[in-house]
Amino acid sequence: MPVPTAVGERLARAVAGEPSQKTLTRSALVAQIAARGAGLTEDDVRFTVSLLLTAITEHVARGGRVEIRGFGSFVRRLRRARISRNPGTGAQVIVDAKFVPHFKMSGEFRRGLNASLAADARSVGAAPTSPPHQGRQENANALTRVSA
Repeated sequence: MPVPTAVGERLARAVAGEPSQKTLTRSALVAQIAARGAGLTEDDVRFTVSLLLTAITEHVARGGRVEIRGFGSFVRRLRRARISRNPGTGAQVIVDAKFVPHFKMSGEFRRGLNASLAADARSVGAAPTSPPHQGRQENANALTRVSA
């Protein structure tokens, strides 16, 4: 079945690593994986992605931790009950306690994100900038170098 031109162009950009849009949807992810030529059909990939996401969701919902080396970990956290305000009326609203998902990216993931920042800075000719959230010791060292 021929792929419509606009869809084919978007898919080609996604496979080449160029984001055509800011959000990668499940269907775009499935198309991107299937297009890499791993011998899997889109239906196979769709089924596998669905199984993976269901397994992660169910394990975290039961209170487990899912850790994918090189990517990150998923856990559930308890958000306590609180009093909030309805933004439309300003009335107080009681929000019940609930579990919320929490994702912590791995160091490898973080380095990959920041490597693209450093590469962008080098291509412009500027010195690479530090990420905004450094450890306390690194911040103290930076202040000492500046004030000395």
